[in-house]
Amino acid sequence: MSDLTIANWLASSSDDDDPMIPEEGGAVWNPAEQKDVRAVFAEKRISHKATVDLVFFTPDNEALDPQTVRIESANNANTIASDAGKTPQRLVTVLGIRDHPFLPDTIVDQGYWFEYDDDVYYVMDIILTHGEVQALSRTPG
Repeated sequence: MSDLTIANWLASSSDDDDPMIPEEGGAVWNPAEQKDVRAVFAEKRISHKATVDLVFFTPDNEALDPQTVRIESANNANTIASDAGKTPQRLVTVLGIRDHPFLPDTIVDQGYWFEYDDDVYYVMDIILTHGEVQALSRTPG
């Protein structure tokens, strides 16, 4: 797939095309060399399911502009014991984009917090991949 460019991908009509698998006799695609293409795919995955406009707050409680992200829930809750008794702790992953050729990067960092579904979540860790940012977040419990 030596002709893999954003323009070619956007012009394709099939959702079944997978640029990760080179055509027979084609060159192997190196994702590190085309971060913008990976960002386009990340945005497509994010927007494929329900998205939310999420407002992140910095550790200094400064509100950032709303950003369109996708939230994946662990669909379970861990129980944490504290002085007040036991309380559930929810875990979610916020999926955003980075290095997209047309859209701004999702701005999020460890220590940021946000409100979602009547709960407050704190970003515990950030995972940066080619074209995508993942914010591992949890309720304080």
